[in-house]
Amino acid sequence: MNTSNFTFTKDSIEKAYGVTFFKNEQILFASKPNLNAAMLNELKSTFNNLLISATALLVIVLMGKFVSPVIELNHAIFLLCCGLIVSVFTFINHIIKTKKTQIVITNLSIIIYTSGVDSTVNCIQLSAIQTLELTQTFFDKKFNTGSLKIFIGQIEKKIGKNEKVFDIINAIPAPEKAYSLLRQAGNSV
Repeated sequence: MNTSNFTFTKDSIEKAYGVTFFKNEQILFASKPNLNAAMLNELKSTFNNLLISATALLVIVLMGKFVSPVIELNHAIFLLCCGLIVSVFTFINHIIKTKKTQIVITNLSIIIYTSGVDSTVNCIQLSAIQTLELTQTFFDKKFNTGSLKIFIGQIEKKIGKNEKVFDIINAIPAPEKAYSLLRQAGNSV
């Protein structure tokens, strides 16, 4: 589906995504994430993770030199290279998913369509939203994008504690507009 001009109609979205609209539902906002902002944010995150891993390995190697050999330098370099390879594949996978993500905001719901190896359609009813947050990183501000963090009350049990499950839309263009539309539509539901 060509989304370069973002002139979506209800019929084309129903056909492409397999969703059904209510008669009184109107499309308020349709967009794709900004790929440049998404790539730079993901690159920053990947670099930070690699920096933390390299620092931890350096500490282990230095401890091995002065205390007892826990891990040799060539093994540490091998582990760091493995981490780099995994990080590169994760980065590429995230960018491919971001490139194929489409966001549609109506007066009753948010539709997040992600295609790739496995296509997913996530429909969030605006009446179910409990928390809505807008965040912007340095790169988001440069590209006029932002991330919407949505909590609808879903809680997942993880290793003895409960964690909130958030739906996050990254690098969304005109984030203030999307945020205000969601706030207004959520208040009118």
